[in-house]
Amino acid sequence: MALHKIIDQEQTPTFTAISLVTTIVVAVALIFIDTKHFAIARILLIPFSLALGALINFFCGVMAFNRNEYWGGRIALIGTALWFLELGFLHAMG
Repeated sequence: MALHKIIDQEQTPTFTAISLVTTIVVAVALIFIDTKHFAIARILLIPFSLALGALINFFCGVMAFNRNEYWGGRIALIGTALWFLELGFLHAMG
């Protein structure tokens, strides 16, 4: 039933797709930055990646919600929350 709602939308879910791609790119960047052992890179790039990704996801989430894209705003919010869970996991691992 949910797949039917996604496929049969009136408009193409453009902003939801942008949000998904942003979530994946930032998640991969966080893993890459965290695996490098440069303190300056961690201090500068992690907050920059989070801030830029959050701005893009916020904009895409608002636009997806305004365009009535199915789960558009929620997907942007879930993606942003996953970054913080990922950072907590990476910090706990060491």
